[in-house]
Amino acid sequence: WVRDREGLEKRKPADANEVVLVDDEGRLLEGLSSNFYALYDDGTLHTAPEGMVLGGTVRKVVLEVCEREGIEVVLEPPSVNDADRFVAAFVSSTSRLLLPLAKFDIDDKHLQFGDGDGGERARQLEKWVLDEVSRCSSSI
Repeated sequence: WVRDREGLEKRKPADANEVVLVDDEGRLLEGLSSNFYALYDDGTLHTAPEGMVLGGTVRKVVLEVCEREGIEVVLEPPSVNDADRFVAAFVSSTSRLLLPLAKFDIDDKHLQFGDGDGGERARQLEKWVLDEVSRCSSSI
């Protein structure tokens, strides 16, 4: 996996933050170093279930915040075929927390969210996650 990842990392465009892995069925699983989420036009947040992808502490916080804020989480990988239904997309990791994607390229589809800033709903979810991480953190 480390060698495979290195090859993908080298082919990543300079302006790309992450590469999202897609399986043979067109399901968007996770990034090379992050979890992946898509917010659909019906308000549901889709992400691959744990076991299909690595969990992670930030992912756990994202899912808890969604539950608290009434955002339904669908533990199924977002599909490439549904990309036109995405109103926002995110990656999360320890270094990024929850990062809304400004744009997302899938094959020949080029999606832009908001005005290139991820969109209002994405920024709100990002803020809620940051607030939760800050609330649970200790100063050192």
